[in-house]
Amino acid sequence: MLQNIIPPRLKSLLAKRPQSFDGPWRKRALFLCGFVLVLFVVGHLGIRFIVWPQIEKSKASVERLISARIGVDVAMDDLRVSWTGIRPEFELDGLRFNGPDKSRPLLQIAKIRGELSWNSFYHLAPYFHELYFEGAQIYAERDKKGLINIAGIATHGNSNDYGFENWLLAQNEIEVNNVEIFWSDQLDKKLSTSFQIQNLVLINGLRSHKASLKTTTPWANGPIQVEANFVHHLGGQAGNWRDWIGNISWDVADLNLSQIAKEFTLPLHALEGKLSSKGKLKIDNGQPDGGVVFIAADNLVIQLAKNEDGIALGRLETNLTQENDGGLISVTTKTFAWRDIDSSKTGPLENLSPMTFAWSPPGSDGEIKEFRFSSPKILVEDVALFALNLPLSKKVHQWIKASRADGELQNLDIRWSESKSSLSSLNIPGGWFKSNKLDFSISAKLVNLGFIGIDKSMPSASNLSGFISADQNQGSFSINSSDLEIEINDLLVDPKIQLDRANGQVTWSKKKGNWIVNAKQLALSNPEIDTTLNINYVIGAAKKPDFMTLDMDFAKADLATAYRYLPLGMGKEARQYLSKAFTAGTIQKGSLHIKGDPNGVPFPNSGDGEFTLNLPIVGATFYPVPLLPSNLGVWSAFSKVNGVLAMQNSNLKVDISKANFKDVQLSQFHAEIPNVSAKQLMLSVNGNAQGDAPQMLEYLFASPFAKKQNKIEKNLRVSGPINLDLGLKIPLSTNDDTGVDIKLDLTGNKAQWANLPPLENLKGKIRITEVNPEFENVTATFLGGTLNIGSSPSAPGKQNFNITGAITANFIKDYLVKTLNNEASPILEAMSGSAKYEGTLSFNKTGSETNLKFDLRNWASAAPMPAKKLMGTPMTGQVLFKTTTSNEGSANRFSWTGKFGDLYTVQGDMNSNDELRYALGIGAPANLSQTGFQMNLASNELDMDAWLDFFGKQKQQSNTPPITSSETTSVNLTAQVKKLILFDRIWQDLNLSASNKTNAWQLRINSPLIAGQIQYQESNNANPSGLVSGNLSRLKVPDEFTPVIETTKVAQKTNVVVKSKLSPNSIPSLDVTIDDLNWSKAHLGQTKLKTKTSNNLLTIESIQFNNPQSNSITTGQWIGATPNQAEHSSMNIDLDVKDAGRIIANWSSQKSVEGGQGKLTANAEWDGSPFSPKYETLAGKVNLNLEKGRLLEVDTSGAQILDVLSLQSLFRFATLDLQGSLGNIVSKGTPFNNINASFDLSNGLAQTKQFTMSLDQARVAMVGQINIPKQTQDLRVTIFPTIDATAGSLAAFAINPIVGLGALVGQYLITNQINRNLQSDYLIQGSWDKPEVIPLDQKGQPIDNKTLNTIRSKDLLKEQSKPSPNNAPTPKPQTQAL
Repeated sequence: MLQNIIPPRLKSLLAKRPQSFDGPWRKRALFLCGFVLVLFVVGHLGIRFIVWPQIEKSKASVERLISARIGVDVAMDDLRVSWTGIRPEFELDGLRFNGPDKSRPLLQIAKIRGELSWNSFYHLAPYFHELYFEGAQIYAERDKKGLINIAGIATHGNSNDYGFENWLLAQNEIEVNNVEIFWSDQLDKKLSTSFQIQNLVLINGLRSHKASLKTTTPWANGPIQVEANFVHHLGGQAGNWRDWIGNISWDVADLNLSQIAKEFTLPLHALEGKLSSKGKLKIDNGQPDGGVVFIAADNLVIQLAKNEDGIALGRLETNLTQENDGGLISVTTKTFAWRDIDSSKTGPLENLSPMTFAWSPPGSDGEIKEFRFSSPKILVEDVALFALNLPLSKKVHQWIKASRADGELQNLDIRWSESKSSLSSLNIPGGWFKSNKLDFSISAKLVNLGFIGIDKSMPSASNLSGFISADQNQGSFSINSSDLEIEINDLLVDPKIQLDRANGQVTWSKKKGNWIVNAKQLALSNPEIDTTLNINYVIGAAKKPDFMTLDMDFAKADLATAYRYLPLGMGKEARQYLSKAFTAGTIQKGSLHIKGDPNGVPFPNSGDGEFTLNLPIVGATFYPVPLLPSNLGVWSAFSKVNGVLAMQNSNLKVDISKANFKDVQLSQFHAEIPNVSAKQLMLSVNGNAQGDAPQMLEYLFASPFAKKQNKIEKNLRVSGPINLDLGLKIPLSTNDDTGVDIKLDLTGNKAQWANLPPLENLKGKIRITEVNPEFENVTATFLGGTLNIGSSPSAPGKQNFNITGAITANFIKDYLVKTLNNEASPILEAMSGSAKYEGTLSFNKTGSETNLKFDLRNWASAAPMPAKKLMGTPMTGQVLFKTTTSNEGSANRFSWTGKFGDLYTVQGDMNSNDELRYALGIGAPANLSQTGFQMNLASNELDMDAWLDFFGKQKQQSNTPPITSSETTSVNLTAQVKKLILFDRIWQDLNLSASNKTNAWQLRINSPLIAGQIQYQESNNANPSGLVSGNLSRLKVPDEFTPVIETTKVAQKTNVVVKSKLSPNSIPSLDVTIDDLNWSKAHLGQTKLKTKTSNNLLTIESIQFNNPQSNSITTGQWIGATPNQAEHSSMNIDLDVKDAGRIIANWSSQKSVEGGQGKLTANAEWDGSPFSPKYETLAGKVNLNLEKGRLLEVDTSGAQILDVLSLQSLFRFATLDLQGSLGNIVSKGTPFNNINASFDLSNGLAQTKQFTMSLDQARVAMVGQINIPKQTQDLRVTIFPTIDATAGSLAAFAINPIVGLGALVGQYLITNQINRNLQSDYLIQGSWDKPEVIPLDQKGQPIDNKTLNTIRSKDLLKEQSKPSPNNAPTPKPQTQAL
């Protein structure tokens, strides 16, 4: 059968033999083979029976040989050899490798058994056919230098030397059981640990290798099993794992990763958890080449670096398949279930879709140069987290972190690779070949993707949906997104755009080093905008500009937010203007076109690019000047604006066909910024407005123009309809003044400035500019008369206008009285008639000048002199008004000077701070003070009583309520009056200076009669009637005088001045000290007055007189009248008398008493004022005690009681000077010892039951009453002993013991002829000036019986008791409370 198979030619070839083979060579070959066989047999027998048995006997030599060979001290307990088959066999017991200190063996094996391989003779090294040992302990360590020693034998440090590994895999069979390895690490973590090899089997063939390992470690709860079956490829080294081809399988349970990370140095920042794994993996040249792996982990934490996010999972279960895909290591997660580390341990696991990772094996630098990732569906966050924990390049890690990506990707395929240029190591100028090549591609369906650009040139987005396909050179993106939010830096004003819908396609590519972005029919919409755009954007190279072509169509847009979609390259001021100019309104069918460098928009030079914006607007709210600071004023918004917003390059225009400001109608308005790119932006506004004047003023008041004129809003009022042509030039970049050109067409309006008289029925045309106003046929009703302003011939640089008009006094009364201070209203009420004026109004570049001439012939004033003027008396006046512009540097921007008649001059000015000062001169120049009002008066005579009465009457007749003002004006007054009439007294040569600041008058007075300083505080809560305080060095009150009333014809009535009645409220509170007070003949000396006026009550807190004659303190009160009660006064007087004679001499023409000391107290009250008492209501009590005086003889026949109980007559209370007919019962110069008297006052009657006077010759007693209102008396005087004196004198003495002592001693002196045992009685009745004295007999009856019927008080006929010789002074009565 075989012969049939072998081809014939081969069969013939085999049948042939070499011709010379049977010759000598055959013999030689046979001989050689025999010799070798004999040599082998002899050697085998020699080794087996001679050499090998000798080894057992040479144990020490073997120990030294092995020690020398491996470099450690080797010892063994027993060595036995034998022969099995053709191989030598040996057994060792107690093999030890001793350390240098021999403290413990570094290797100790209880029993070793093996068979040597004949390869040992070839390699001259021990090779084993079989090797078995058990019960071993091996010590291994890594020293501080990083060198590893196993059983004291240093391992090689060359990573390319695989000698030991090759030797190990050259042994035919090795089996190890129960081996414990002790490991010590001195380099890093100072670790000392041990693990056990329960079983290790290694079977090697020529190229094939099988291994199985079962071991226990401290890092796992159970045994670890590893099996390997591989071959090394031809030409490779068995010990080099990179040459292996085969399979590896393993089974690991509960591997403690935390302990491993703690005890070993790993290239990880953190590794925690427990890991279980089981799998099988193919390897090819040391690289994985397919396999299946199951991994389960609990509380797994993996973190590559401290500043990078790590993977943290509570539970992980995954089944992985590994493949080799085109040289890349590929891992696919068939299942991937996990649970968050913070979730409950019993919670369900979450499953991820299958993912495939592929990467190139790490290079020599440890970095992966190629990476791929694909998944049918995956969350972007998971992709980013896994990628950050892969050993990618630092640049890629930075990109992933910066992007913060989220969302979902479907059908994702990412490919990334980086290759180093082969010429990068060459030092070629320019660095052309030094850059690495980076390839990147991606394709995926995006579902609500969000990411942040890794730099400003990259966009950011959220909720981005569509399909993307891109590589490092080009790409495309089909957008189909809802609720898209995109951020593109350096493109639009607002980089963040929120879109409800976005549809279209965007492509990009890199050509000639430039990136080009295209978008066609990209539709974008949200509540603010509905637009479609086409864009071609070329990103320029370094130091070269970008180039953009953009066309946008706005179907509809919100005008208030449309600025957000404008290109960022537009000037900053223009963008800010458009962002704030419109707050409402819509754009309909607008368009935008840009072509050129986007950073050059809006292309001030038309050759640099194209920029066109056309936005029809409807229902807009437009702020013409929105960029000014609000504190400078606001140009208010126009509403219901319809028009067009347009830009052509840098020219911005807003044309408004119609608009409103409240009810004001605006039309044909045009706003324009000629160049929005200019450094100094200027906005011009022109248009027409028609409407109600108050609403126009409201617009004006809020504007910067009015804010710079800070008084205009407060003071200007205009009413009526107005037609206005407006022209404004407004600087937007500076705070310069606004250019104003306003033309007003007035048809009968009313205009008023503050409280000044209004202009009514105002007609004509007025043009207002920032230079000066212009008037054309302006007429109005002003100050009750007509006002006309018309043009006049003008000179270059000066514009003139004529002014004519009239003023009526009735208007002044009706208007100014209601607006000016109430104190000035009486003077205005006294005016009557009318006055005419005419003049010129001139404007120039420095200001204005108004010169008015007044004709006051028909003007009259009924006020007292010097304000009095009779109707028809000629009088003229002239006033010059000047204004200056604020930029002329003048201190005053408004001033005036004038003169009326020969007596009056006026002057005033107002500075740039609106501080006003003005002056009036009467008979003297009108000199201005530093602030406020200054009045200068010089007059020979001034009747202040007439002025006070004039003001009082006018105040009573006027029903005008007082005008109150929060503004205070400083008032200064100087007066020089030779004759001043005040309080019916003449004050000569009076010099007065007064100033009023903060509601207080400071008066300095100097004249022969009065001198000092007085302060008058106007009414306030504490002093409702004001307060007069201060000090007078002297006050000499002159005597009253009666003015001479001239009588005219009988037909004329005599003008009698009836003085107004005083009330408590009309007298201010007083706190005055007078160093020297003189009242008529009385020298009262130092005086202190302190009173308080409040609520129609004047309280006399204290009136003190201190002089050589007496000291006194007076208190009391005056209650004003009310509708239900009459006014009432009360007074308490406490007088210490030092010299009664001098007191009486001060108040009478002759001295009637000399000396006399004592005390007078009086408590009295009455209806009426202290100055005009009603004597019939007088009530109270008076006590008098005098002693050690002398009665003088005087002639008082004409004396009478004067001003009883008045302030000036308190020292003369009840004074009587009677004509006596009692006879000579006293003598001249008779002294008295004491006088004691007590009077009870009731209804004007002074009743006394106790009046005694002690003389050296007699004693006198008196009873009865005195009728003060009627000035009569009914008294009985009894003299002990007999007295030859007139009873009238004694009665007068009794009635007025203070002052009337002179009446008592005036007629006769007591003589030594009177009989002490005799008694005389007299009745005194009748009037004070003509008293009737009736003598009585010893029985108390009239001596003349005919006079009995004439006696008015019969009770006086009763006999009086003789007074005690030593009458004690009457105790001082208690002062009654007022």
